Amino acid sequence: MYVAEILNTKGSEVIATGPTETVAVTARLLNYERIGAVLVRDAKDNVIGVISERDIIRGIAVNGARALDME
Repeated sequence: MYVAEILNTKGSEVIATGPTETVAVTARLLNYERIGAVLVRDAKDNVIGVISERDIIRGIAVNGARALDME
């Protein structure tokens, strides 16, 4: 199986968030879209990273629930 086959079944929409979005909002986005990760794009629409469920869980493990709204 090739990656292209998986992408064909998932569709071509790419979900993204911005670097100044809170972790809480990003977690809600992941839940709403039923996905495990989103691209992080800057103001010029350049991809500057990826944030995943694992990243969020690690933040909560270190900082507790306050990680969701930390600045």
